[in-house]
Amino acid sequence: MMKKATWGSLSLFLMATVAWAGPVTFTTFVTTSSLDAVVGQSGVIGFAYAGDEFVGSLYSGTNNLQLYSTNLTGGNVQVRCPHSEQLFR
Repeated sequence: MMKKATWGSLSLFLMATVAWAGPVTFTTFVTTSSLDAVVGQSGVIGFAYAGDEFVGSLYSGTNNLQLYSTNLTGGNVQVRCPHSEQLFR
């Protein structure tokens, strides 16, 4: 019975000490000017984490440049797949 009480107390202590999290702040780290300079538009649909980079998608635009990638800090924007519309046919 003593072991259960000890583990129970320890569990409550750990939950109380690690349950609090600070506020989350979101910022735009891929700039409109970076996207415009590389792909000619900035109509972002979304992006996903891909291990060592982010891959983003754009609405159809000039030359169908719809996918781009960035490094983990949002810099080094590059065209990911110049003719990505062909992937979905």
